[in-house]
Amino acid sequence: MSLLAGGVIGGAQAAGLDADAAYEVTGVEPADSEPGGRHTRLRYARLSYKEVAEDGGVVKLALSKWTILTTNYNANKNIPYSGQILFTFNNPTFYTQIESVTVNGVVYTSEKDGRLWRHDIDTGGAQYDLPGSATESEVVVTLKDGQTIESLGLSDLPIAMDMVWTNNRGQSIPESQSNTTIQVQASLNSDDADQVIKRNGWVKVKPGSQLVYDAKTRSIKTIHSWKSNQNYLESD
Repeated sequence: MSLLAGGVIGGAQAAGLDADAAYEVTGVEPADSEPGGRHTRLRYARLSYKEVAEDGGVVKLALSKWTILTTNYNANKNIPYSGQILFTFNNPTFYTQIESVTVNGVVYTSEKDGRLWRHDIDTGGAQYDLPGSATESEVVVTLKDGQTIESLGLSDLPIAMDMVWTNNRGQSIPESQSNTTIQVQASLNSDDADQVIKRNGWVKVKPGSQLVYDAKTRSIKTIHSWKSNQNYLESD
């Protein structure tokens, strides 16, 4: 079972989430071994924090993804939130002051007073239609009316931002469920390490992380995903 931050599955409240969920999905896309499994064949999609612009009013993040097929991502008008990229925030002090969210310049639609931002996958700027390629798209969050993270009193606090993709059945795609935090004053050691790995040519795009709840052990685990440029068959 994966944590579905910001949303619920089939109307059932996910543990630890606000009662007022930002969206509802029809279920979770099954695994390979299950009937109808891996409908989309998404290897992974991850959201990672990069930086806050010098003026403090623009946040930049990286959306890294690796698709195998380009089918079954389209929206179904009869199923709400199908074929979507969904971004959610959990801090109302922050999300009520968001002016826009874009992915590679594509403007997303706001709901729930700014808590949810969404767009159809096939036109959402995330380069989903490049199968076999790991790509990195820029996500830009812009605040309203000259507001900054400092003026909102959030400079010392991590601001959670989550992402999930849904297929044309309205199911969440487990490989797309991703969690990151916007941290202005926090240590940047982990981000610096990501940049060193990328700069040295070990990976093509920024690595990303995912929180997963293990119901059997009642523990929360993190999964880190990337596409390596190293051919391990030829490595020492």
